[in-house]
Amino acid sequence: MKYLLKNSICWFVVTLVITAACTNNITYHSFQDVPEEGWNKNNAFFSNVQITDSVSTSYHLYVQIRCHNNYPYQNLLLFVSHNLQDSSIIVTDTIRYMLTGEYKRWTEKGGGSLFQKTFNEKDFTVHYPGTRTIKISHGMQDEILTGINDIGIWIERIEQK
Repeated sequence: MKYLLKNSICWFVVTLVITAACTNNITYHSFQDVPEEGWNKNNAFFSNVQITDSVSTSYHLYVQIRCHNNYPYQNLLLFVSHNLQDSSIIVTDTIRYMLTGEYKRWTEKGGGSLFQKTFNEKDFTVHYPGTRTIKISHGMQDEILTGINDIGIWIERIEQK
């Protein structure tokens, strides 16, 4: 228990330092908890993102997954629906993320029984300000998917060179 608490504190400090160092370009960053009993296939996670840039600006969209080492699969199938480029058009991307390598070894380091993966979902350009919506649901065979702890969205402005 003491080891888990120490690891959790270390992860929090590392995340805080990285976030503080990179805040100039971060437009949005948020995690949503998955219920303890699991992620129901009919439940989606929604994020409303306020884009304030009034000139055409390019962004990276990252999806972040925190899962326990008891996650039953090597991969995760997600449906990511959004209106990022044009607020009047909803687009759905189907993405299969590999969470573990061969022999179910996690490809990212974690603290205790919790692992975090960040995936660059897509790059997009916004031509006018407004509120954009991102919806994430899972496409796995399980009606209730266990082992996922949090789902995160991170949007970062791309530096113009």
